[in-house]
Amino acid sequence: MTSSGRIHRRHELRGGSLTTSDGPPLICHAIPAVRKDQSIGPTADRGLIVPIQVLVVDDHEIVRKGVRFLLSDETQYHICGEAENGIGAIEKILELSPDVVVLDLIPPLMSGYETAARIRKISPLTKIIFFSVHEIPTSAQMLGADAFVPKSHLAEELASTIRSVVQSPSA
Repeated sequence: MTSSGRIHRRHELRGGSLTTSDGPPLICHAIPAVRKDQSIGPTADRGLIVPIQVLVVDDHEIVRKGVRFLLSDETQYHICGEAENGIGAIEKILELSPDVVVLDLIPPLMSGYETAARIRKISPLTKIIFFSVHEIPTSAQMLGADAFVPKSHLAEELASTIRSVVQSPSA
């Protein structure tokens, strides 16, 4: 999406070269070759590469900005929105229909677990990735989430974790 709010649809050519429906060819180094019958994001269709829409939920603005920065060079991801807490996350889910929610385990007003359970009810196909500075949740605590990334490993693991959960089949 451009700063003017217009969405550019892209077609993969070969070797990282893309064309947009309303502009000249672009050279992208981050997007792997995609066949017509494959997709990167759940919204990809007939060879069109549509960025994975990501909602970031954390009560600290600096963390939300950090996640945005980490994914800014990755053309296959688009931060479609941010929320400070679980209630804001639910509102954004209804408004934006993101493909993935990167959700702090301990946001204010509603726990990450309760937020995840509500997200599952209103948007069952949305993938949920918990992240936290606290201990890694046990498998019982992971109910409602597709993955966990420690905040200390976001730079190394977030993009690949998003890609992994989007490509995994829905439960």
